[in-house]
Amino acid sequence: MSFFFYRLIALLAIVDVSWCQWSMEGKTQTFKFAINNYGYVTNINWIFQNGNRNTTLFLCSSANVMRCDAVDDTTLDLYSANITSNSSSIISVFTIKNVSLSLHNTGWFYTAEFNTNISFHETSGFNLYVFTPAESPTCDEVKLLNESNIQITCWTKKVFPASVCLFNVNFNVSSEYELKQGHISYTQEQNLTTLYYKTTCTLVVSAAILGPGTHMFRVVMYPNITSGITEDMQRRSQYTSSIYLGYPKTLLGTNCEVEGYIMENEQSNCTCLDISNSILPTQIIWFTNRLIILEKGTSLVFTAKRKESFKCTISNRLNWTDTVDFQPNILYPPDIVSVNITKQVFDLCNDTDIVISGTCFVSESNPEPSIAVNIDNSVMDITSSKYEREYVFNIIMKNAGIYNISCLANSKEYSKIVSRKTIVTIKGPSGIPNIFINKNEEIKFQPNNLMTITQGDTITCQSKGGYPILKNISLTCGTVETSATRKVDQDQVSMTLNMINVTSGNCECIVWQESNCLQNTTTVQFEFITSLNDDSTTVQLSEGAISGIVIAVILVLATIALIIFLVGRARGKCYNKPQRRTENERHNYNHVVAAQYVNTEMHAYERINIQANYLNVIPAATTFCEEQHINQNQASTQYVNTELSPYETTGNTESYYNKDYINDISNDINSHEYETVNNTDTYCNDEIDDINVQMASGSEQ
Repeated sequence: MSFFFYRLIALLAIVDVSWCQWSMEGKTQTFKFAINNYGYVTNINWIFQNGNRNTTLFLCSSANVMRCDAVDDTTLDLYSANITSNSSSIISVFTIKNVSLSLHNTGWFYTAEFNTNISFHETSGFNLYVFTPAESPTCDEVKLLNESNIQITCWTKKVFPASVCLFNVNFNVSSEYELKQGHISYTQEQNLTTLYYKTTCTLVVSAAILGPGTHMFRVVMYPNITSGITEDMQRRSQYTSSIYLGYPKTLLGTNCEVEGYIMENEQSNCTCLDISNSILPTQIIWFTNRLIILEKGTSLVFTAKRKESFKCTISNRLNWTDTVDFQPNILYPPDIVSVNITKQVFDLCNDTDIVISGTCFVSESNPEPSIAVNIDNSVMDITSSKYEREYVFNIIMKNAGIYNISCLANSKEYSKIVSRKTIVTIKGPSGIPNIFINKNEEIKFQPNNLMTITQGDTITCQSKGGYPILKNISLTCGTVETSATRKVDQDQVSMTLNMINVTSGNCECIVWQESNCLQNTTTVQFEFITSLNDDSTTVQLSEGAISGIVIAVILVLATIALIIFLVGRARGKCYNKPQRRTENERHNYNHVVAAQYVNTEMHAYERINIQANYLNVIPAATTFCEEQHINQNQASTQYVNTELSPYETTGNTESYYNKDYINDISNDINSHEYETVNNTDTYCNDEIDDINVQMASGSEQ
């Protein structure tokens, strides 16, 4: 056969490997060579060419027995080969048991086939490239490169050829994705002895690309080869520690939460903090409510001003911001408190309903005060508000007069603030006039009272208030035989009558304005007693008046007992037979004294009808014998008080004025004076004789 025929047969040989074959170091690599079997190929040889050196490894024959023989048995630990055939092909398989970077990388493995009957041979082969996956890829901790960029550095100490890096991101511990943005830089260092590379790759990526959230990173490293990347070529690192990229979260410090209030113009401070835990650096800026930059930094020092508030804004270089408002609780009172009265002049003669209406205006303050209206020191709170800071009031008035009205703004945090006063005039008469006896204003008689009047009493009618001040007053009491006294004093008018020879009847007091539009009248009944006799008088009095009368009666009786005691003692010591009044005289005398006191309401002692000479003698005798008889005086007074005390608590009014009771007390006093006086002693000198003569003379009169 010709040369060309054999060459055509050789071209029909099939080798099932590519011309460039990548194989992982340390792995087993198998290659298969097949050639069409037309009976002309008898031998297949496996040859390894490394550089300029060719080494035949196996001789495989198909002539008689299918077999492959190693040229050097020492290579059997590294390689193996076999040969088979079928009806159409001769197949030889060559195996590298342990691919080695140092032995096999870039080596040329090929076959040679020929017929023993001719010298022609053909070759088919391939280049073997060895790669070593990255060994234990490792990433350093994530670093903040600057205010907005993140840096992750990963490395491996052993890889061939030099490695390529891919970075994966785990977002919020829920999903992982390949980061295709950012910049990756490499450092490749090769050991020329081992041929391995140390690859370091660094990723720089903007936090804006990553976005807010929690992020973890890991690297995927594989040899930089031209053929397709398979899974067994890739190696992954562990995840880095998580980092948080987030918007700032603003929090005011506890020093901003002042209990109570900050006084106006007082210096204070407030701290603003970022509690987001984001690794991105932030800037803190304080603004006023007018957006004026005050300070840069966490702490704000300010002087408290009303209506002024602050904003703390925290931002980063990505313009992620968070803002919180700070409104200090500044204490300041209102600058203006005013009152506005809609109508300032009223007339009871023409206006049926007197209602003072107005508003209190209070300017802004903190805290808001309670509002009240002050009418002549009588305060009324206001709760209704018509407009902001305007408070409406309506006050019903019944009495005439001039009233000073002001508004009050009051708060426990600052002093009371009072507006200027506005005068409201209500023209009209005064209230109901009051009638009382003997200028005693504490006892005012009402129309249902029965007033007992004795000779010489005074009756006064008095009316207060009204505007203009009342000048017209009329007081009539039965038939009065004397002139009246009329008096106008500041805010009151009064009229007084001297009761002399008056017939019982009514006392009527009338007051009225000059216009005669209205008048007020008080009328009381009275009983006039012209002389003192044994008849008792019925009087309707209040409980307080009765108590006063009882006390006065006791004092009068005690005084009488003391007088009798002193006189009796003087007479007993200076005379063996003291002169005593008869029982009838004592009875009449005591009855008259008691009746006089009761009828004149505590003032009867002014009109006790005792002989002048007799009364004048008593002080002289008392003074003369004071030192000698002090013990006897005390004893007599104690006795009288002892006798009267059971009657001080009785509720029976008549018992105080019963004639028999008065008579019994008088008898006891007269009897007791002789029990406490010795018959005769030497305390009194001859001057007592003259006194006793006068006393005797007064008694006869």
